[in-house]
Amino acid sequence: MVQNSFSYNVTKRLGRLLHISDAGENRDKNQPSMQCKDADEVVENLIRNWSAASALVRKKGGQFICILQPNPHTSSVRTSQSLEHPQWKLWTDDLYPMIRQRAKNLQCFVDLSDVLKFDPYLDDCCHINAEGNKAIASAINSTIIKKSSEQSSHLKK
Repeated sequence: MVQNSFSYNVTKRLGRLLHISDAGENRDKNQPSMQCKDADEVVENLIRNWSAASALVRKKGGQFICILQPNPHTSSVRTSQSLEHPQWKLWTDDLYPMIRQRAKNLQCFVDLSDVLKFDPYLDDCCHINAEGNKAIASAINSTIIKKSSEQSSHLKK
């Protein structure tokens, strides 16, 4: 991954905030990779932000959709990228199940973390090729159509 990229810098900063080393070598393999308190706080902030955004958009007559995005560590297909940052898999393994559990009752929540059935990844973070972008765009489009029709049928009742 390009070390000057926005994603790289955000991920490094998040790691420092959560006291997670880059290589994960200081991690006790018998413990979750994050301190539970920190993981809880990250997930609670995400859920709170999604809920607030959804409420604001609904108030204006719209519909907010919160999407759990795919990454190489949620893929059911083996990726060709070497995993230079093992902590990212640890974060995904810790956070994604917590997010799914706590977001399942949000009307806005859609889990697209396993939408890619092929390897579009350009790095071990989250950057994908044009084919991957098309697949995600198609999944988002289908989600918008489905959510819009659900909202329309709900309004007719």
